[in-house]
Amino acid sequence: MIPSQLQRDDLLFVLIPAGEKGLTTKGWNKVSNGLKFDDPRLITHLKNGGNYGYYPAPGSCLLNVDVDNAEAFHQAGGRGLVEGTFQYSARSDRKKYRAGVECQGIPYQWYGHKTSSTSEDGPIIELFFPANKEKAGGQVVGPGSLHPNGNLYQAFDDQ
Repeated sequence: MIPSQLQRDDLLFVLIPAGEKGLTTKGWNKVSNGLKFDDPRLITHLKNGGNYGYYPAPGSCLLNVDVDNAEAFHQAGGRGLVEGTFQYSARSDRKKYRAGVECQGIPYQWYGHKTSSTSEDGPIIELFFPANKEKAGGQVVGPGSLHPNGNLYQAFDDQ
C-alpha cells in the first residue's frame, strides 16, 4: 500500500506493471490521467501485485530526487539536502535511493521538467520537478514496488 508519507493531496500516482520501473503507455504523464492515493483503481492495482509511480502535482513544493550515485552526491554536499527526508531504495547498501525534498519557490518554468547531473562514471542524480498544468516531467517508482532486480523498494529504517 501507499506509505503515509506519500498519502498527500499534492501527489499524483500512475499504475506500473509489477517488476517494472517505467511506463510506455501514451499519455501517462498527463496530469488529467494522474490518480490520487486513495483512488480505487490504484488500490486494486496494488492489491493485485502491481507497482506504482508518483509525481508532484501542479502547485506542489515537493522535489523528487533520484540518487544514482550516493557517494558522488554526498561528496558534492547532497547529503544535507536530503537529510531528514523520506528516503527509500531497492538496494540495502543505499548506493542508489530516492528522496522527496520540500522546496519552496521552485521557478514555474521548471514545472513539468526533470534534469540530471552526470560524471564520467555515469549518472549521479535526477531531479523531478512538480508537474505543470498539463504534464509531469517524470515519475519515480514508489516504495513497496518490485524492482526489476527482484528486490522491493523499502523505506530506510532510520526514518
